[in-house]
Amino acid sequence: MTEVSLTAQFRCSGCGGYLGWVDALLPDSPAAPGPWYGAGEYDLRIFDRPEAMEGDLIRLARSESSARIVAGFCWPWSDPLKDDSLLPDVKIRAWKRPWNEKPPEQRKPPKPAPRADRHPYTRWATEPERIREIGCIYSAQGLEFDYCGVILGPDLVWRSGKGWFADKTRSAGPALLRRKLSDDRLGALLQHTYRVLLTRGIKGTFVYSTDEETREFVAGLLGARPTAPI
Repeated sequence: MTEVSLTAQFRCSGCGGYLGWVDALLPDSPAAPGPWYGAGEYDLRIFDRPEAMEGDLIRLARSESSARIVAGFCWPWSDPLKDDSLLPDVKIRAWKRPWNEKPPEQRKPPKPAPRADRHPYTRWATEPERIREIGCIYSAQGLEFDYCGVILGPDLVWRSGKGWFADKTRSAGPALLRRKLSDDRLGALLQHTYRVLLTRGIKGTFVYSTDEETREFVAGLLGARPTAPI
């Protein structure tokens, strides 16, 4: 028998430079990306509007790439209506989209969970028409897509001279809101959440922040202005 120690996961096409950049970005040690960025080893973009990011992802999906949008838990998550339609809970100015369908076991009143292939998380990840639904930390964990758009919400923003600022009042996550957390612990939890979301893309990650200063800061690290639609 041969014993092998696994020291890393093969995420993001094995682009260790990108993974290292994400790890440096979130815990107050951000830096410009390394040579991997200029060499095109991984497709990293920052957008100035969610509509632009969504448009690029839809175009990529039409060319047989898998693509989804995920976001920080900064908006309420409604149960489906009686006709199974979804409310557009995620609202950023005029742009409005629903979260992915909430699982029956999490609704009020709760219902039995469906089998795995019919679970809302599975359907969100695999059914092409659900590309306009927004995934969250619960539905995105363990999944990967060719391209993943990430919405950085107002619960974690960058402030010049201060670093990352975590704001519990801007979160809608029930599990987080129920807990009494120190500022450091809150920041660590949100940074971990966004690290998970920022590492779902195999070939590329597209980023949009609801906060202008944060958008400009990340764009500055990339040496570019936020991207308009291609």
